[in-house]
Amino acid sequence: MRTRVYAILGAMAIVVALTQTSFAADQGRKRLGVFKDWRAYTLTTGDNTVCYAISVPKKMAPKTVVRKGKRVKVSRGDVYITVTHRPATKTSNEVNVVIGYTFRKNSQVSYTIDGRRHRLFTMDDGAWAYDSKSDKAIVRAMERGKALVVTGTSEHGTTTTDTYSLAGFTAAHNAIDKACNVK
Repeated sequence: MRTRVYAILGAMAIVVALTQTSFAADQGRKRLGVFKDWRAYTLTTGDNTVCYAISVPKKMAPKTVVRKGKRVKVSRGDVYITVTHRPATKTSNEVNVVIGYTFRKNSQVSYTIDGRRHRLFTMDDGAWAYDSKSDKAIVRAMERGKALVVTGTSEHGTTTTDTYSLAGFTAAHNAIDKACNVK
């Protein structure tokens, strides 16, 4: 579990790098292509190259919730999923879901691909598989699947469900495999 925590910290650094908007941050990022509902990129900083496929949900629910007797809009930040290769750390196929809010402490995420469920653990606004074997199984399911549904609960108790299309995932995954020389 300790190595998984280190991997998470590395993934969190990638998230920071992915969301940087400065010119300097964009200099190291290269788009490999747009593949239907997925995009593939490399991000190079110094001697390290990271390859990732990324997508955003096609559908997000709920749009509103009732709090203190009033209907309010659900407020979320960036919501996306990535599959990442980091050759420098010998990490491949790491699945990361960013939900746009802080998860309820010690909660899990339900990650369903065409009716088959996986569980991810949460930290802050991200969710990850428990180990690399689970990551690989999830990626294999994503390659064969049509839709992916992520269900999680915020620290305020709001349960959200995000639906992602898997159209183009296999092509995006192939592009990052090639760019980072992952077999």
